[in-house]
Amino acid sequence: MTQAFEPALAGAADEDAPLAPEHLRALLADIVDLAAVVEPDGSVCYLNRAGRRLLGLRPDAPIGRLNAFASISPSDQGVVQRELLPALAADGWWTGNIAVRTGPSTDLPSRSTFRLQPAIGDEPARITWIARDISTEKAVYERLHKKIFEDELTGLPHRSIFLDRLDLALRRSGPDGSPVALMFISLDRFKEKNDRFGRDVGD
Repeated sequence: MTQAFEPALAGAADEDAPLAPEHLRALLADIVDLAAVVEPDGSVCYLNRAGRRLLGLRPDAPIGRLNAFASISPSDQGVVQRELLPALAADGWWTGNIAVRTGPSTDLPSRSTFRLQPAIGDEPARITWIARDISTEKAVYERLHKKIFEDELTGLPHRSIFLDRLDLALRRSGPDGSPVALMFISLDRFKEKNDRFGRDVGD
């Protein structure tokens, strides 16, 4: 490494070193996660390039009418009202998995963090929003979950799920609870049919 870069790196290592606004904007523009600055009513006053892509907006699309809370999927609006907004009011931040609306009927799962930033001088208090696309992670998890707990051919639960649900039912019944019924079905000459017609037919 040349000596010309050493002073610059030394300054960059200082966490208290001031960061020029243009450098901060350049940093936010290049990150792969959504980064937004939001008014307390949800109006978006800044949105980086990744955020525009995640929300399905054109790079040059105006954001004047964009509302962060309205950008959350209708399926997660209950989370916004029950968890997100109360947490911002009480604790000043909230983190969780919520789906964001990317089109008229399409949603994208995200890991989002909302944080209330206090007023600084003449600048009013605002909210920062960071969101990461977790669609790939969610798809991998769902595939692994199905592979672990469901039969690939029939889609029926594996033995582990059966035992877990049976244990749960027995715990819920308790000494004074509702009775639990367990049905065992045996197919006559099933092995013969399985050998004759193949496992695909047998299953």
